[in-house]
Amino acid sequence: MTGLVKEIDKAVVDAKDAKAFVVLLADDKKAAHEKLAAVAKEHNLKIPLTVNADGKKAPGAYQINDKVKHTILIYKGKKVVENFAADEVSEEKAKEIVGSAKKIFHG
Repeated sequence: MTGLVKEIDKAVVDAKDAKAFVVLLADDKKAAHEKLAAVAKEHNLKIPLTVNADGKKAPGAYQINDKVKHTILIYKGKKVVENFAADEVSEEKAKEIVGSAKKIFHG
């Protein structure tokens, strides 16, 4: 998953009109914040990494698939336009997701 976050971070830095953030769903918020801070520092990430205020319980509006480990949402105009769900995010899948986001935001 770190590979995807790095790709998203790079895509956002390269695009002036895009924004991104990562939200970790975790009940142990302190440990999750520490983990995210370490990842951000290690990889020099610019996008915000945060922990969901409600722990593992995701807001219903986010359309999180609770049967898989990762859900990646792409928003445009405050509306979800792409929803990717996977247990593992391979390098190929990361490129597909970032490519989809670039198409949506850049036509």
